[in-house]
Amino acid sequence: MKSTNTTTKQLFTIGLVIYVITAFFSVGNHHPDEHFQIFEFAALKLGMAYENDLAWEYHFQMRPALQPAIVVALYRFLALLGLNNPFFVAFLLRLGSAMMSLYVIKLVIDLYQKEFRQEKVKLWFVVLSLFIWISLYNNVRFSSENISGNLFMIGFVWMMQAKQPKIWRYVVVGALFGLAFVIRYQAAFMVLGFGLWLLIQRKDSFGKLVVMGLAFFAMFGFGVLIDKWYYGDWVLTTWNYLKWNILADRVSTFGVAPWYYYMTQTIADGIPPFSVVYVVSFLWFIFKRPKSALTWTIVPFMAIHFLIGHKETRFMFPIMGFLPVVVAYLLDYIMNRKGGDFFERNKYAFWFKRLFWVANIVMVLIVMFRPANYRVWRYYAMYNAIEGPATIYYGGSSPLGDALPNKFYMKPDLNIWPYDVVDTIVPEPGRQVFIATSDREMIKKYGPKSKRIYRSHSEWIKRFNFNGWVDRTSFYYVLELKNPNE
Repeated sequence: MKSTNTTTKQLFTIGLVIYVITAFFSVGNHHPDEHFQIFEFAALKLGMAYENDLAWEYHFQMRPALQPAIVVALYRFLALLGLNNPFFVAFLLRLGSAMMSLYVIKLVIDLYQKEFRQEKVKLWFVVLSLFIWISLYNNVRFSSENISGNLFMIGFVWMMQAKQPKIWRYVVVGALFGLAFVIRYQAAFMVLGFGLWLLIQRKDSFGKLVVMGLAFFAMFGFGVLIDKWYYGDWVLTTWNYLKWNILADRVSTFGVAPWYYYMTQTIADGIPPFSVVYVVSFLWFIFKRPKSALTWTIVPFMAIHFLIGHKETRFMFPIMGFLPVVVAYLLDYIMNRKGGDFFERNKYAFWFKRLFWVANIVMVLIVMFRPANYRVWRYYAMYNAIEGPATIYYGGSSPLGDALPNKFYMKPDLNIWPYDVVDTIVPEPGRQVFIATSDREMIKKYGPKSKRIYRSHSEWIKRFNFNGWVDRTSFYYVLELKNPNE
């Protein structure tokens, strides 16, 4: 039988391939904030968007500018090489996020794998760390949840690896925690919990923790400088976020949920009944190991989110890296008590385990090749089709987005008009003309005069018109009107 270390290296090789593939295909955003508060903020500085195009958070100056600054810097660097395609920029950021996540996974495995007594659990821990489908999906995102969580996890592991850390480690870890906070303010509760554990449980020197705190605030100051560059004024986005979202409770206008939302919704979103394992593992670990650094870290973070009325499952993504840890601890506990062959001997446990992995493999395959947001393919088609000044006439919702315009993926000198403002759409001298619509009559009228740029479906799907569903379905088209003089 191969050693656990050899198998781990092989699994990481497989994981590297899967993460690269996922980063390539998982285009778009999981949540609008991932795009509109990062890429669209960057679009303003890149001259692609205007202030009125941006989300309300921009006008309240309450979002940190560090991630948009990274997008701007990468875009401008690639522009020097002639590679400033926005889709390529977004891919590189997803790829970078994936590589960062793999590094974090390695750190976490190195820290915790030796804690488990059962060899099977050691192996399962590696597989869970690399291939839980929801973690794979999140780990390629250039979102504040993922990047902030990863920065914290690096600092957490580096501090846990050293029993008597030297002063430089406190400086570096404090800086990482500060960056995690600058990117996502809620990370403060993880930093606070872990800091208290270092002081009370591990009894680290108070003076060294002060040094870590100074490094934390140095990065906070760096974030203030970045925000000054972005907004043009000295502004504390942290205070504005607290003032408007929490004290003024503006966040509740986006909906409120009961305190137990994260448990029930995690089960609902994570493929029940297997997702019950995730919730039970966290709860079991917290009550079974109350003095653990992990418990002290996640409890304050979870508690504050349980108390705030507006809840979304993505708010728990920063602690996603701890999920394989708590699951493995629970498995190790069960097998130590019931026997190492429990999941082979007990038929219910055997089938639950087998179906869990089957469901996870299916979801991994879906996540690998499925875009996070299908609309990006429409933007991609339009971006490639537009060669110069262009006008897009549309019906219904704008092809650039329902609420806010998506400018990052668009080319300059682009006019957008609803086609009900004109009687007939005709070619325009010196401009390309596009029609974006799901209206069958418009498609029938202008289709023969146009070149199809995009359609929201594959043509073969129409062959399976069971019960006439195709006739009742609106498919979205983008057509380029042909110039009769060409």
